[in-house]
Amino acid sequence: MDNIEIVRRACAHLQRRYEERVKGIPYTPIDFRPLYDLLDEDVVFEVPCTYVPEGGVDERTPPFNVVGKEHKGKRAFIEAFENDQSDNENWEVRKPLEYFANGDRVVVLHSERYEQAGVPVPWSESAMVFDLKDGKIVRYTHIADMSGHIAAYNEPVKK
Repeated sequence: MDNIEIVRRACAHLQRRYEERVKGIPYTPIDFRPLYDLLDEDVVFEVPCTYVPEGGVDERTPPFNVVGKEHKGKRAFIEAFENDQSDNENWEVRKPLEYFANGDRVVVLHSERYEQAGVPVPWSESAMVFDLKDGKIVRYTHIADMSGHIAAYNEPVKK
């Protein structure tokens, strides 16, 4: 299996969200297991962020328990990923995912929006950068404008 196919499998949940949106059918629960199964035990996960809110950052609370730092190891990846996704609702993908590969690096472009803690987050164009080794994901860097995601935690919950 080539690297693009490995990453397609890892991102199957996003492609499925796109297809459900286009077909107008109800969203199915997201299954991250295909992604988790493709992670190396020593994987590194990062969502770079240079924004620092007034008053500083508390790395124990969302979103800064995930955003703006590296998470090392499969267990840390899964904990960070699930923690970050736990408040996401009405997650939509606007267009088909695009895949680009160069050696052991695969970049996936996509556009998504969701509600974070009950607050709508605007459409965000993202690049997911996957580095692979021996058929496993050894690094995943999610590059996106995280301002809407971060701002959602500063809004009153609208549930």
